Amino acid sequence: MIFSDCHSDIGIGFVTKSTPLCHQMPGKFPGTFAYFNDGLFYGQFPGEAAFNKSFISDAKFRAGDIVGVVIGLASKQIIFTKNGVRLKTKSTYYVHSTDDLHPAVSLFNPGDEIEANFGPNFKHNIFMNKSI
Repeated sequence: MIFSDCHSDIGIGFVTKSTPLCHQMPGKFPGTFAYFNDGLFYGQFPGEAAFNKSFISDAKFRAGDIVGVVIGLASKQIIFTKNGVRLKTKSTYYVHSTDDLHPAVSLFNPGDEIEANFGPNFKHNIFMNKSI
């Protein structure tokens, strides 16, 4: 759950073990993926020069929203949710392997807060979603 008023960038996603933890936000470094409070989704596959970026206006999140990022282990597809509803991004994000990915949150300003939930009680029922 997001607690701060999101006056700055908050990114929630996945990073690799080799991602620098200082001054690198998830989704903006090769092999990482993230959903940001301004409604932007970022992902960059290893070896690609450009970021894959998409924007959904109603995907912006703020204090009180519950945000989810899930990787389907069989399909290797990344899905994003807001308040339990799956978001339809313009691009479909897939990972080559889930072995090296770890959950990550980037908080830009002092005072930004989130509460993390790594299961088992998720707002979005991923087991009912046959497409991942």
